Amino acid sequence: MIHIGSGYRHYEDLINRIGEERIKARYEFLHEQMLQFIAGFDRERNGIGNRLSINERALMHAILEYFEDIEKVKSAHDLEHTNSPKIQAYMSYWILRRHPIQLLSIDCDDDLVFVNEKFVLSMLMSFLTLGAESKTLSELDRDMYKSFANTFYYFLKFRRLDPQSIEMILLSFRFGGVYPECKDVQ
Repeated sequence: MIHIGSGYRHYEDLINRIGEERIKARYEFLHEQMLQFIAGFDRERNGIGNRLSINERALMHAILEYFEDIEKVKSAHDLEHTNSPKIQAYMSYWILRRHPIQLLSIDCDDDLVFVNEKFVLSMLMSFLTLGAESKTLSELDRDMYKSFANTFYYFLKFRRLDPQSIEMILLSFRFGGVYPECKDVQ
């Protein structure tokens, strides 16, 4: 613990490699998504959003650690670019590790304890459905969607997370669309 501060000196090199503008753009994008999520949560839960705040330092650490991991993956596998499921998985992982959305009050519903998991779930489900969450679904499809979302949420809350497992879930969801006739399998 005595050298904990020395573990973050490498961010200057990372910022030089990635570029300040790219990091700033990712920060602004995620910050805006979080603000929209909190506003939606506020409308849905009658004013509960005022009990939530974005810890900007925690968000920046999540973003820097995301970029650091992506750089390692690209280097290890000699990649110029990473695929979108990998990007989503690593960003989600670091948001869940750093918990940038924080409670301002201890007097709140228990489910607010998992607000970062709710945010990540909403972000990932939007990614998986290409933003078509409002599409009308058959009863079977709606039940499958709800079951998947609930199970994914449970996974994000209580299972051991790593970016690779999140990425595999995202890839599996997409692959499921290749064989729609298998959706009736129990």
